[in-house]
Amino acid sequence: MFNPANVNSENISEAGKEIYKIYQKTGDKTIFPRTADYSLTYDGENYNLSTQERAEYQKIMGKYVDNTVSELIKSQDYQSLDNKEKAKIINEIVSDGNEIAKLEYAKQHNLKYERTSTDLKVENEIEKGLNVANAYVYKANIRNIEGNKDLNGKTINGTTTNNKINYIMDMEISDTQKQHLVNLLTDNVDYNLSVNDLKKLNGNYLTYLQQSGKTPEN
Repeated sequence: MFNPANVNSENISEAGKEIYKIYQKTGDKTIFPRTADYSLTYDGENYNLSTQERAEYQKIMGKYVDNTVSELIKSQDYQSLDNKEKAKIINEIVSDGNEIAKLEYAKQHNLKYERTSTDLKVENEIEKGLNVANAYVYKANIRNIEGNKDLNGKTINGTTTNNKINYIMDMEISDTQKQHLVNLLTDNVDYNLSVNDLKKLNGNYLTYLQQSGKTPEN
């Protein structure tokens, strides 16, 4: 999108201005769109990119970052975050832009490539109703929240999800958006956890488990 060492703010997009602003506040260079590599690796084999292919790869990355950040800055959910949290989210967007460009190259050259199973595919969650800002808040912040530790340093069962849900319930977002985020945390369990139930329990997931008999722990 631009070189951070040589920026004329009149010639860059609103997304570019936001990225540069967050860079000035945090000094975090990882939020700048990346330069396309000269080669890519698929199934252990290297593929050299021509000048034209690198330009196209760069274009796909830049377009994704520009469009996504442009959508992001319209959201009050994003604007309420501090600069470090914003930088983490933009870093995730830049990483996704690279992945999407790499996928597109693979399609064009009939190569097999899949994003890792642990990589939250934000576009899928947006299709389900989660907005861009909250999808990236989840990817950058919520899913990295840790649980409480016991005296031996071992994570106490259930506290990781509990802490994540408390974070979600404290967010200044609609109940619909909260429900989408809660569903991301509990999509591998055999019960539905509603935001309305969590509200009654002040967001305490452990209390919900205890009262519903969903866990054998006392």
